[in-house]
Amino acid sequence: MYKEPDNFYQELYDICLKSGVKLILTQSLSKAPISGAARWLNENPVIQLSSRYKWNDVFWFTFFHEIGHILLHGKKDFFLEDVKYREKDIAKENEADEFAIDKTFNLYKENEFLKSGIISAKRINDFSKENKINPAVIVGRLQCRGKLKFSEMNNLRKRFELSN
Repeated sequence: MYKEPDNFYQELYDICLKSGVKLILTQSLSKAPISGAARWLNENPVIQLSSRYKWNDVFWFTFFHEIGHILLHGKKDFFLEDVKYREKDIAKENEADEFAIDKTFNLYKENEFLKSGIISAKRINDFSKENKINPAVIVGRLQCRGKLKFSEMNNLRKRFELSN
């Protein structure tokens, strides 16, 4: 995630496959608000990601969110991101969010970053290098937390199309 090489999808696919997880990329369907899904097929975990959001930080968060569902929740559950759920399932969605936060830019690191009170491109890049956290993940999280406007520092994020 930190290095995000040009062939990152193939590397990620290979890592998942070696771990017994099938990773599938699909193009997003217009008006289908789904960015990811997690399910089990014949005792095999499957993660499916769409190209709905074309930002690398969203990709990584969604990927780890779906991993969270696979590791934390039952084999009979089926999860689609960006879909409204019953109260019981909302708790599972929150757990998967917490898992993704922990694996991308955890609360400890976020608080460490925010202690200085400085939010600049240089500070983000320096912190990124020191902690091996993709700068896009830092920016995306700060945007979601309201520490940055959604229009700020997008030059540290990458837009891309998913293809397999």
